[in-house]
Formats: sequence, structure tokens, C-alpha cells
Amino acid sequence: MTIPLGGPSPGMPGALDGVVGLGANDRVMVIAPHPDDESLACAGLLQASARAAARVRVVFLTDGDNNPWAQLVAEG
Repeated sequence: MTIPLGGPSPGMPGALDGVVGLGANDRVMVIAPHPDDESLACAGLLQASARAAARVRVVFLTDGDNNPWAQLVAEG
């Protein structure tokens, strides 16, 4: 099953009501461009999947582009 997350935020109450029958035989893979993006964008789906005992995998996929802006923000 493929669940596009282009609609309401997964954190909104009822946003995952359409995910029916999620169970131990299901697999969920979240592909995120940066660490923590999976938590920000898919926390509700990950939580519901774990609660249903589905196998969950998170893949971080980036081109390795070093953006100095993020480092400047982190350093303050």
C-alpha cells in the first residue's frame, strides 16, 4: 500500500483514519531528505505503524550537498 502524505498533516487528529488494517504483516518505509524530517513530517504515521506492529524503516536520502546556511544557524 502506498500512502501519499500530500494532504493534511499526519499530526492532525483524524489525518490517518484512512490507514485501515495496518498490522504486523505490513511494511512502512519513510524516505526523508534529512535526519529529523521523518519525525517532523511522518511522526503520526510512524507511531501508528509501530503501534500496529508493522515493520518500519526510515531511509535518509540526500545528495550530500553541504549547505553552509544550516551550519551558520546551528552555530548562532
